[in-house]
Amino acid sequence: MRKNGGVPREPHDVECGRELNHVAIATAMNHLRVRHPIAYAKGNGPIGKRYCNIIRNTIHISMVERTRFLDINDAREREFARYLYLKQDITTDLFKQRLHRIFKAKSKKSDTRVIIDLVITTITDIVFRFIEDIRTAESEKFNVGILDEINEIVDYANTCFVEIGTTYSNAPNRIVCDDFGRIILF
Repeated sequence: MRKNGGVPREPHDVECGRELNHVAIATAMNHLRVRHPIAYAKGNGPIGKRYCNIIRNTIHISMVERTRFLDINDAREREFARYLYLKQDITTDLFKQRLHRIFKAKSKKSDTRVIIDLVITTITDIVFRFIEDIRTAESEKFNVGILDEINEIVDYANTCFVEIGTTYSNAPNRIVCDDFGRIILF
């Protein structure tokens, strides 16, 4: 099997068949139904709903929340500050402050986006490990604890968000993950 010719993958470059979507939900639910019917009968409640919520919320964070932290085009703001400075409408100190503020906002968004990308990638890997475990485990002996690893990456991300908030003197972002698989970015 080709693995991208040995070239390392770019961020957001998703391996074929490893994107989170309705297929990932259907695949796991089918494996649960066929290979683990007792867990499916019970698990269609807690396990199935938790699993579905994890995927839906991860997709939401990836497609909706993450877009708030895309690189901003600050060229116009810098150009306008430069224009005001050259017209002598603002002082050198005010010009420096404006440029610093523009750079700081861009850096904060970039740092936050990197943490969100880390969370999305890690949760995707965890979900596909869970699917593989359901597929290969003996009847009724799959490891539900794999999904609990999501809490650890969320804790790590929150620690990073606190650090980013301290660095940029802002209120930190936060991710909340509950027992039902809901993952929310604040």
